[in-house]
Amino acid sequence: MSHPLFVYGTLMRHADRGHLLSSLRRRPARTQGLLYALPAGYPALAPGNRTVFGELIEGVSNPMLSILDAYEGVSDGLYERRRITVRVDTQSINAWAYCMNDARKNGGRLLPLGRFEPIRKR
Repeated sequence: MSHPLFVYGTLMRHADRGHLLSSLRRRPARTQGLLYALPAGYPALAPGNRTVFGELIEGVSNPMLSILDAYEGVSDGLYERRRITVRVDTQSINAWAYCMNDARKNGGRLLPLGRFEPIRKR
């Protein structure tokens, strides 16, 4: 089984870990929430009412989701994988995303434009 996944930081196409999903189709996407930059250099998506920009990745397998859960620290409580509504053009899609409820408490700085500038891979 495969799933859509919304990414907004290190897993984006030209970001540090984008290669993990390089073989899959990506489309520009957006969702509602708040985007924070954490002191460690990566972002966090939290509940909110602003627009957050990223990419929708299609065809993510269950084994790959397990790998990504480990990368995102799900078992450690860093992120939680949740279903969210994502907009691609005029279409609404139910997709997985890695979210953090307490991003501000973890030292996050709000990114008011809803975009994270990932470190480019070399």
